Amino acid sequence: MKIKVNELLFWIAYGLLLITTMFSRVEIVSKYSNILDGLSLIVLMISCAFNFKTITKKELFFFPFIFILLFISYRVSHSSFIFKMFLFIYSSKALSFDHSVKIDFKIRLFFFLTILLLHFLGFTNDYITVRPDGTMRNSMGFSHPNIFGFYIIILCLEFLYLKNFKVDFKGITILILLTLLIDYFADSRASTVIMILIILISLFHKNFVSILSKQNSKHLIIRNLVLFLSFFTLMIVAMYRNYSDFAIFVNKLTTNRIWSISLFYNKYGIHLFGSQLTLVSTETAALLNTKAYILDSCYANLIIQYGLFVYVIVCVLFRKGFDRLFASKNYNLILIFVLLLFYGLVENSILKISYNFFLLYFAELIRHNKEVTHE
Repeated sequence: MKIKVNELLFWIAYGLLLITTMFSRVEIVSKYSNILDGLSLIVLMISCAFNFKTITKKELFFFPFIFILLFISYRVSHSSFIFKMFLFIYSSKALSFDHSVKIDFKIRLFFFLTILLLHFLGFTNDYITVRPDGTMRNSMGFSHPNIFGFYIIILCLEFLYLKNFKVDFKGITILILLTLLIDYFADSRASTVIMILIILISLFHKNFVSILSKQNSKHLIIRNLVLFLSFFTLMIVAMYRNYSDFAIFVNKLTTNRIWSISLFYNKYGIHLFGSQLTLVSTETAALLNTKAYILDSCYANLIIQYGLFVYVIVCVLFRKGFDRLFASKNYNLILIFVLLLFYGLVENSILKISYNFFLLYFAELIRHNKEVTHE
């Protein structure tokens, strides 16, 4: 099969990004991370340039406008994740989404198993922490225990998507074992909950599809889920600032994430193009014997770090994406996005393309061929 230049450039850029992200705890790779990341961005920009050959009048009007807003936010926030996400989405518009998921699953699984092997051979600089109750958490060769759990989640979701969520007893058993693996080594509670939900969806897939296929108020909520979850996040923060017992309980349950959002809001506020945040990771805080300052909530991170313009763009992107998914009856991908968006309440990795390959589905919004219907 003949590979087009822009497709090859996309996979080179993506591969470099994936290596930089996944092998961040492998010293022989991590010391070149800035170079690899820079090369990835350069190749990605060239790939986008190749796609300009097929640009439509609609894209010609909207793309430069969105690009400028994202670039300003990138320069203000000094964080390139959202900027890269949109570049990768645009760069992938000539690719088949389902085929790309299959390729990513194979690459990601190979890298995942390689890192685990390097971990057990002692070639990774693992992040190990202990909870106040004495529970040990191990990153297993990845950047953080939660990231270890999230990679397993994405691999499971990609596999289930490719299999149309048709799993037998053996498949359910593997999902249960992976859930236990996350709980035992990483003690990542959010990842464990999502894995349990994945198992339930796999067991009762037809029931979930039947619910989604009926036209009702659930469609409105799902289509605007980013907006609803953002409102829920801000509401909990407001309750916490008013010393609500429920909000204090949620803060404790989410290991001070609500306190963190409130802190960053007080310090930086909300602006059109975001703010450059001073972050202190839990690992750095432990070494310096100080408090960690991190903003894990996807929605708070979007609003505070990247700004209102980017937040609105992301809301519209997901709204349009869900509209298309419902129109094409792609209920499997709807279920996947709903799961990931709920996971975004406590983790911001869902909007990073190196963690969440499903984001490339949004290229369907600018792709010129018709959507394949998934029943």
